[in-house]
Amino acid sequence: MRHRESVYGFRERYDDLNNAYKKALSQGNYSTQYDAMAVAVNMPSKRFWVSEERLVEVINAFEGGKDLRVNPKSPRYEMFTELYRRYLDYKVEHPGLSKIEICSEIIYQPAPKFYMKPSWALKILYRGRAKRPRHHHHRRKDETV
Repeated sequence: MRHRESVYGFRERYDDLNNAYKKALSQGNYSTQYDAMAVAVNMPSKRFWVSEERLVEVINAFEGGKDLRVNPKSPRYEMFTELYRRYLDYKVEHPGLSKIEICSEIIYQPAPKFYMKPSWALKILYRGRAKRPRHHHHRRKDETV
């Protein structure tokens, strides 16, 4: 089992998304950042960007016929549907594992895409860039302007 990262790996998700965005930029000539990100979010991702706990809630909702509190037309809903399908397959292949153990495994499988809107992906990119440490040139005391 893999260990859960805080906020399911913001830095890791940012890096994964940023790499896809750079790849999209290198492969095409886009008139806007949004257009490039629209391509990037449909590229494969190294994992599914959801926590084990949230996925357990989603699976319980699917199994209980409850509302997921997610728009059925959204990329998130599409991701949850794919993860539920994988959960059912994994459960058959590994009948001794608990729900949380299965969720902990399947969220780390490669995902076919990022399952997010380009606008949300751009927010993640901007937020991640803002959190990067900045390297400032510090003047020595004897330096003059």
